[in-house]
Amino acid sequence: EKNLFLAADVGSYKASEFKKLPVGGFDSELRRPLDEFQFRTALHWYYWRNIGVLTLLYKHDVIEKNPDNPTDPRINREIHLETQFRF
Repeated sequence: EKNLFLAADVGSYKASEFKKLPVGGFDSELRRPLDEFQFRTALHWYYWRNIGVLTLLYKHDVIEKNPDNPTDPRINREIHLETQFRF
């Protein structure tokens, strides 16, 4: 019987400059989205059949430096330990 499952994923978002701004003075309100790179990995332990699950999740997020707010964090790391009992 197998009761461990390892999962991982990687993703990124590459922003580009606006080619055509809307008419009406909105250009000062629009900001270019920030580039972002993220990977996650999770270890799932099925401790009781496929109903009881304990998950350890690690998420690493790198965001481009924000020119509007230089104090924004650029690297975010999160660790979660979650348990579920599904019906």
